[in-house]
Amino acid sequence: MEPREYCELFFGPLSPDDNITLSWLVGKRCRSKRFKRKDLDAFVEKALKLGEQHNTFYSCAPTNLPLESTARGSNEQVTAMLAFHFDIDLLSLAAHVKRELPESEEEIKAFVNEELPKPTAIIFSGHGVHLIYILAVPICITDEVSRRRAIELQQAFFRYVSAKASERGWKIDNCSDLARMLRFPGTMNLKDSEHPVRCEIREMDGHLYTLEELKPYLVFADAKEAPLASPVPQKGEKAYPDALEASRIYEGCAVIRDLMEHPEKQTEPLWKASLDNLCLASDGVQACHEFSQGYGGYSFEETERKIAHALKSRKPCTCEHFRTLGADCPEGGCGVKAPIVFALPTAWDRIQSLLGHEKLDPAMFLDEGNRELLAIAMDRYPTEYAYLKMKLKKAGFGLRDIERAVKQTRALLYQANAEEDFTVESCEIEIEGLDLGGMMDPPGYRVDMEEGVRSFHEFKGEMQCTELCSRPVVITRIMENVDTGCERMELAFWRSGRIKHLIAQRSELLNKNSLVKYADTGLPVTSSNSEGMVMYFNSFEVANQELIPLSRSLGRIGWLSGFKEFYPCHYQGQIVFEDADQDLVKAIGEQGDYELWKQTAMKLRENPIARAMLNAAAASVLLEPLKLRIFILHSWFSSRSGKTAALKFALSFWGDPMKMIGNFNSTAVGLERRAGMLKHLPLGIDELQQMARNLTPAMAVYQLGNGQGKTRGMKNGGLQETLTWRNSIMTTGEEPLSSENSMDGVISRAIELYGAPIDDPEFGRMVHQVSEANYGFAGKIYIRHLIDHVISEKGKLESDYHDLRARLKEAFDAKDLGEAGVHLDSVAVMCLADLYGAQCLYGEATFPIETIIKDVIDMGVAVLVNVKEQEKEDSIERAWSFVQGWVASNRNCFKPHATPRYGKLERDGVYITINILREAMERAGYSYAKCVRGFVDRDHLKLFQDGSKKGTHQCQKKINGVNNRVVCANIEVGDVEDDCSEFLEAGESFFTRKRMG
Repeated sequence: MEPREYCELFFGPLSPDDNITLSWLVGKRCRSKRFKRKDLDAFVEKALKLGEQHNTFYSCAPTNLPLESTARGSNEQVTAMLAFHFDIDLLSLAAHVKRELPESEEEIKAFVNEELPKPTAIIFSGHGVHLIYILAVPICITDEVSRRRAIELQQAFFRYVSAKASERGWKIDNCSDLARMLRFPGTMNLKDSEHPVRCEIREMDGHLYTLEELKPYLVFADAKEAPLASPVPQKGEKAYPDALEASRIYEGCAVIRDLMEHPEKQTEPLWKASLDNLCLASDGVQACHEFSQGYGGYSFEETERKIAHALKSRKPCTCEHFRTLGADCPEGGCGVKAPIVFALPTAWDRIQSLLGHEKLDPAMFLDEGNRELLAIAMDRYPTEYAYLKMKLKKAGFGLRDIERAVKQTRALLYQANAEEDFTVESCEIEIEGLDLGGMMDPPGYRVDMEEGVRSFHEFKGEMQCTELCSRPVVITRIMENVDTGCERMELAFWRSGRIKHLIAQRSELLNKNSLVKYADTGLPVTSSNSEGMVMYFNSFEVANQELIPLSRSLGRIGWLSGFKEFYPCHYQGQIVFEDADQDLVKAIGEQGDYELWKQTAMKLRENPIARAMLNAAAASVLLEPLKLRIFILHSWFSSRSGKTAALKFALSFWGDPMKMIGNFNSTAVGLERRAGMLKHLPLGIDELQQMARNLTPAMAVYQLGNGQGKTRGMKNGGLQETLTWRNSIMTTGEEPLSSENSMDGVISRAIELYGAPIDDPEFGRMVHQVSEANYGFAGKIYIRHLIDHVISEKGKLESDYHDLRARLKEAFDAKDLGEAGVHLDSVAVMCLADLYGAQCLYGEATFPIETIIKDVIDMGVAVLVNVKEQEKEDSIERAWSFVQGWVASNRNCFKPHATPRYGKLERDGVYITINILREAMERAGYSYAKCVRGFVDRDHLKLFQDGSKKGTHQCQKKINGVNNRVVCANIEVGDVEDDCSEFLEAGESFFTRKRMG
C-alpha cells in the first residue's frame, strides 16, 4: 500500500487550501511544518524523507493555524474531525512499560473481526497497530459547541473499544483527542534506536463511514444525552451571539413559516437559504432538522453538511436572495435584511432584560449600549423608563445625572446588535481584464466596474454610501527589495478603457499628502479623497493579505545573497525590477545564434588583447564572491584597430551591447548610476577622446574605481541611498588613460593595453554585426556553471583563484622583467574567468586540464608583459625628472642679476626659492607637498640640521640681497659663477633670530 494513496483517502474531503500538519522529533524537541491540502505530494515527499532519520507524525485533523506557523496545534485549533483513530500497543520490553497488551498483530486482528467494524485502514506502527475509521462526511468545527460534540463522539467510540479490550485483559491508550498525531506510514519507528522498525499499511479497503453506521459502537457518558450529529446548544449557550429562538423567525418570516407548514413546497435552493438563517438561532441546529424532516427527500447526513457549512460561513441569505429564488415575499418586504434579524433581540427585549435584574450594577450604566436603551425607553416606553430610573437611583445615581447622560446618547436602536452584519456583504472583486485570484471587498467597501470604489458607514442608525473614487482601484502586488527590505506596492486601476499599473513606495501610497502626486499617472485621487483612499488601501491589504502576491524586487543587476542566484540570468520565483529605466535590464537576454557567437569568440581569442577584453567581461562577476577590488581595462591604439568592435563583443557575452555600452561624453552622475545599476556586470565605456568637459580621465578612474557613489542628502533630511558596485570597467580610446603627471592611484587602478584587438578590418566589421545580432547566451551558461559547479563546492572558487595567481606569478617571474606589479590580482581573475569559460563555453571541457591552464597562463603573461612595456615611473620619479628638466631649461634664471631670479647655482646643488618651485610643480599637475616629501625620502633634496634628529629640507639664503626660503636640489650643474650674496645657514639664522627676539 502506498502512503500517498492513504493520505489521499484520509485528507481527501478537505478543501485545497485547508492546512495539514507534519511533525518530527529532533532529539526531544518536536518540530512541525504545515502544508496546504493541494500540496499533498510535497507533504508526503517531505514526510518520507524525514522519516528515514526522525520519528515522523501526521496530524489527524486540520487546524486554523497560519501556514507559516511551526506550532503542532491543539484541540482548540482543530477545524474538522476527519476520522476515528485508535492506537493499540503491542507487548514490547524495549518500547512499552505496560504489560497488559496483546502479544501479536494476529491477536489484534482477531479482536477487530470479533468486536469492531472493519477499519478503513490498519497500519502497523512499528510497536503497535493503528485502527482508522475515516468519515464520509467530516464533522466541521466552527465553535465550542461543535468542538465539544466532536470530542464526545471520539470519546464515545473509545469507551466502546476500551471496554471490549478490557474484557481481554488489555489496557489501551486514550487517543480520542482531536489533534492526535499518528506515525506516518512508510517512515521508521526509532523508539528503540538500536532496532528501528518501518511503519507499514497492512490493510486498506477504502470504505468511508457515516455516523449512522457507527452508532452501535458509540457509548456516551450519559446514554440519555447522546449528542445529535449537530450540536444542540446547552442551557446558557447560543449558536449565534445574542440570537433568540428559531420560533421568532417563523413568526416574522412568512416564507419560512409557509415552507415549514408545507414542506412539499421546499425546493433545494429555498431549503438551503432557510437553513442559512435557522441554524444561527439559539436552538438553530435542532430547528434545522425539524424544518427538514417534513421534506420527502430528507437526509440526516445532507442536513448535517449544510448546517456545518452555514455555521462556518455565518452569512445568512438575505430577503432579496429569497425573492430571486421565487419566494412569495410580502409586497414591500418585512422591514429586515434577512430572516435571522427576527431572532435578534430588539430594543424592547433588551430593556425587559435590564428590568429583570433585581439590582442594577453601577457599571452597567457606564455601558454605552445600556445608555442607548435608556434613551429609547425615554422616547418610546415611559413606564419602563421610570422603573429603570428608580432602579438606578437605588444603585446610587442622581436623577439629574441620569437625565443628562441619557439626553447625550439619544440614538434610536430598533433592531439591535447584529443587523449591520448583513447590510454590506463582502463580494469577490471582478475587474475586466484583471485576474485577482479571489480578492474580496474590504469590510465597509464595495469595488466594481460600474461605480468604482464606494464606502459604507452607519450614521444615526442608517447606512450611508459615499463614492470614494469613480473607477476601481486595487492592490495587485507587494514587492520587497532584496537589498534594503523596503516594500513597494503595485496598484491596478481602470483608465481610458484599459488597465493601468502603478508601482510606488509603500510610505507614499499610504500617506494622504504624498498620494496626490500620483494623480499625474491617471490614478483617481485628489486632495479631497486622498485620506479616504489611504484608509481604503489599508483595509484592502488587511482583508486580502493572504491573496495579494508578495514578490522580491531589485533596483540593480547582479548577485543575490548567498551567490545562488544572479539577476536576471539565473534566479528562483519572480523578481521585479524597480527602476523606471527598464532598458538596461531588458538588454540582459538572449537573441540570435549561439553557435555563430561562439565561433566568432574562438577566433577573437587568438588575439591576446581581444581575449583579455572578453575575459574581463566574464571576470566581472567573480570580483564580488572573491572580494577583489575593481579593475579598469583600457584598450588604446590608433583608429580602425577594432577597439569598439572588441568591446561590443565582450559586452555581448551578457546581453545587447548597443544598450549596455556607454561613452565618456557623460556626466559623473550618469556614470555613477550606470555602474550602480550594473552592480556586478561589466561597465563598457567607449571613446576616451570624447570625454565630457567636466570630467578628466583621473576623475573617472577614481570615481569608478572606488566602487561607491557620492554621499547625497535628501530634501526632507537624512541621506539618500549610496550606490555601490564591484565590477570590471572596460574602456577604449586612441590615447592612454594615464599621463606623465597622473597620480599613482590612476596607474594602479587601470590596466592599459596597447595594441590592436582586431588586425583585419573585414573581420572587425563582421564582429560588429555578430555582436549586435547574437548575444546573451554565454552569460547565462557561464552563471549556471559557476553556481552549479564552482560556488556550490565550498572553497573551490578561492582555491582555483589562488592556484592560478601563483602559477601566473611564477610564469611572469621567469621572464625576468621585474615585479609583476599591482595588476597581478586583476590579471589572475581574468585568467580564472578564461579557465571557466574554456570549460563551459568554448568546447575545451574535454581537453586535459593542464593544457587548458597553460593556455590561460600564457594569456595572462601576455597581458602583464604588455603592461610592463608601457610601465611609467611612479609619480615621485616623474616629478623629480620634471624638476631636473625645469632647472636645466631655466638655468639663466638662477644666475646673478637675472630677472626674475629663481634661486642660486652652487657647487653642492641648486638652491631653489620655495614659492617658485611650488608654482612650477603645481602648474605641471604635481602635488608639491607629496613630491617634496618623496624627494626627501629618496635623497633628492639636501637636509639641514635644525636641532631635531631628522633635520629640515629648508634653509634661508640671500638672493639679490633678500633672505629667501629655499630648498637645495642635489643636481650637478657644472661650472657656476661666483655670487657675493651672503649665505645664512638655516640653523644659525633661526637660532640667532630667536636670541635677538
